[in-house]
Amino acid sequence: FFEYYFPNYAKSKVDGKSVVTPCSWFHVFVAHMLLHTPVIFFILEWFRGSAKSTHACMGFPLWLKCHGEMKTMLLVGQTEKKAQRLIADIQVQLMGNQRFINDYGTQVRAGSWQDLEFITNDGCAFFALGIGQSPRGTRNEENRPDYIVADDCDTKILSKNQARITEFIDWIYGDLIETFDIGNQRFLLVNNRPFKHSILGGIVAEKFTSKHIVKLTKGFFKTILNGLLNKFETSALSAIQYSVNGSWHHLRVNACDQSFNPTWIEKYTPAYWKQKSDNSKRKIWSGEFLNTPVTEGV
Repeated sequence: FFEYYFPNYAKSKVDGKSVVTPCSWFHVFVAHMLLHTPVIFFILEWFRGSAKSTHACMGFPLWLKCHGEMKTMLLVGQTEKKAQRLIADIQVQLMGNQRFINDYGTQVRAGSWQDLEFITNDGCAFFALGIGQSPRGTRNEENRPDYIVADDCDTKILSKNQARITEFIDWIYGDLIETFDIGNQRFLLVNNRPFKHSILGGIVAEKFTSKHIVKLTKGFFKTILNGLLNKFETSALSAIQYSVNGSWHHLRVNACDQSFNPTWIEKYTPAYWKQKSDNSKRKIWSGEFLNTPVTEGV
């Protein structure tokens, strides 16, 4: 689905040439978990370079829309301006992606096409706001949000203000998640973990303990969805952690394991990550790519 309809977002450079890179197992796994699980609260703690925002803010919602599983999307960004840029990616595809339009029809509805909110011809609505802004009253006719994503909301400045982090966590639990109605409730919190104190880290600590960690074995992600991932695999199991607590799920995917074996084998190589590690400051490498924040001086 993703490579076919959005090849521009799936391109990588190989030997100086632009090629379409297949999605990784974790993109496909989450896409199918969302499709087959109407009520799910998913924390995606994925490394920098994992295309987490592209999939969570565009690929997954359009995948759900095409399956008739999403009516109203609410996208939350670090700021309103950043949220606007993210939702604009969807608008661009719905307006000009001819392959998508040929298969799913004209998407633009005249008079319902604004920067921060728009409605398609088939009645799907998309809204965007910055974290902390009020989502109350967000609805598409009688349909309240049924797909909510909070993308990349942690910042270096925020990480130094624990009171503000707590305030945003409370806002997510209260104002944001409570905009759901009965029925489909799909929530994604998307970030890597470069900072010791963060929104993502706070929610993970509240929702998951060691008893919620799922024991992973080779082939686990192939079997959990009845063979849907048969062509996907990774040998870097130590770079992955999957936890489940009721409707809450947490999937941490690091760039690679200690031997630099990549988790996204279709795009990256051990040599690439070895070079990246050698050329990066320890704090940057550990936080951005291994989801393990390091405090200066430690």
